[in-house]
Amino acid sequence: MSVVRKSLTVAAVSVAAMAVTGTAIGATHYVITSLSQISPSVVKQLKGATGPRGPAGPAGQGAAFVANGSNATLTSTAGTIATLPLTKVPALVTASVTITDEDAILDDEADCSLKLDGKDIAPPVVLDLLAETTPLNNAKNASTTFAAAVTTPGTITLVCLDPNDSTAESAQGNITALTVGSATSISAPSPSPTATATTSASPTASASPTASSSASPSATPSPTSTSSSGLLPTGSG
Repeated sequence: MSVVRKSLTVAAVSVAAMAVTGTAIGATHYVITSLSQISPSVVKQLKGATGPRGPAGPAGQGAAFVANGSNATLTSTAGTIATLPLTKVPALVTASVTITDEDAILDDEADCSLKLDGKDIAPPVVLDLLAETTPLNNAKNASTTFAAAVTTPGTITLVCLDPNDSTAESAQGNITALTVGSATSISAPSPSPTATATTSASPTASASPTASSSASPSATPSPTSTSSSGLLPTGSG
């Protein structure tokens, strides 16, 4: 009987030990929510196979537009050099124009601007044009460029006029628009502070007599310069 009892006791202890150990092992669960919970040496080993390539993305939205044009004779009324319908925005718009002056005697000028639906989108430019030089038909040219950020669709026009209506000027130009992801127009500082400063500086201008008096002696040698040109009587002879 004692042997049987000892066997049962050992068996019971063994079962109890297994039950306790199994419970302890079963209760040891960890939920990993961050790589910081794993040893760095182990993290380096956690590399999976490269997955398949994903589908191609949609095509970009960029677009380019170009328009060329000319005007054979500029007048005192603004004439269109080139026109570009802009349907996609925002866009960076640039334009260039070359004015040709065929006047053989007088200097001239041309006023050009870049507009969106009739409104300036860049500062207008005044081009000074020299008269022709000899031999005749050697016309003079002057060029300028414009740039603007446009965020509203519409019609872009490059226009020029001849304020003197000399009928001797012609123009040739182009407009280019490139659509972009975003466009911002940064305006130049207003010149009004400079104008204000000029007005405030008017008391300084009252000192001009001092400047003129100091400058007058230097201006007196003018007779010498005129005598050298032979404009004074030569009574000395």
